[in-house]
Amino acid sequence: MRPSSPGVKVDRRTWGRAADGGALEEITLAARDGVTARIFSFGATIHSLSCPDRTGHIDDILLGPADPRDHVLQRCFFGSTVGRVANRIAFSRFELNGRFHQLDSNENPHHLHGGPHGLDQKSWRVASLHEGDAGEAVLECVSPDGECGYPGTLRAEARFRLSEGGILEIVYSAVCDAPTICNLTNHNVYNLCGSGSGESIRDHLITVAADDYLPVHPDLIPTGERRCVHQTAFDLRRPRRLGDILSDTQDEQLRIAHGLDHSFILRQPHKVDRPDVTLFHPGSGRQLELRTTSPAVQVYTGNFLSGAVVSKGGRDYRPHDGVCLEPQGYPNAPNEPSFPSVRLTPGDVYTNRVSIHLSAMT
Repeated sequence: MRPSSPGVKVDRRTWGRAADGGALEEITLAARDGVTARIFSFGATIHSLSCPDRTGHIDDILLGPADPRDHVLQRCFFGSTVGRVANRIAFSRFELNGRFHQLDSNENPHHLHGGPHGLDQKSWRVASLHEGDAGEAVLECVSPDGECGYPGTLRAEARFRLSEGGILEIVYSAVCDAPTICNLTNHNVYNLCGSGSGESIRDHLITVAADDYLPVHPDLIPTGERRCVHQTAFDLRRPRRLGDILSDTQDEQLRIAHGLDHSFILRQPHKVDRPDVTLFHPGSGRQLELRTTSPAVQVYTGNFLSGAVVSKGGRDYRPHDGVCLEPQGYPNAPNEPSFPSVRLTPGDVYTNRVSIHLSAMT
């Protein structure tokens, strides 16, 4: 009797080497139900995520460059793992144990997504692969003491696991050898119409289980206030059409960011039976449910997308062609005493668990 094929197959392909000497590898996790994730070792990047719509048509729902090697040539964060600290750190500095640390600036004068040489710019090593009822790829990288100004050596792991039923799990973990700060996330840019559809995200419906959000200054650094969403454009506790939010010209916060680029404070504790974020596209029937152990999720409506990258659809991206859902700690937490700490000390393990459930509604 011939053994049955695994529910999720794993394929590995080597493209060459990056400038830092690390291997450029592509790992494909492919489930029998049509859901496929292509993971590029550079930046521990999810290059594509394909799934069927209500008619069974399969399409990639992630924006990004057409060729995975373009992640190396031009930094755009599409699908990448970002850190050591995701989002912004004001004036590229923070205090830890009574000592100020100056970080490298890459959004002058601020520090964004780990700085100019963040984890998205590193060659991650493929530590292990597994196929079977679920397919799994584990990637590792080391950020040395002093890189981009961060204290301590950080050893990070990204675990990608695809199960039948359309569930992609991402588990980030990290340890350090000296007190430091850590806040890792994934930077997928979603469009449930399909990456090559030419449609914007305006017809997508979004729901976020958050009663509060963090308003920002014009430089997109949080003000330090935690503001209630009730009777504001940020009340996403019930499904809202993104186009209606983006068309709101009265809300000052939407004008500042040219759309959504804000951190939503997720309800604690997280409800196991309810997603933290739901994204739905009525036209295709595709639905994405996101769950995370993080205290917040940054919702970014692609306000500054442009034609700088040769896209999968062969056309220029435009503002609001995609939406990011980035589970993470509070932005600029090291400089806001009232925000939950992102400090990591030796002996502790940083963890961020993210579950993405893809389905098609009839």
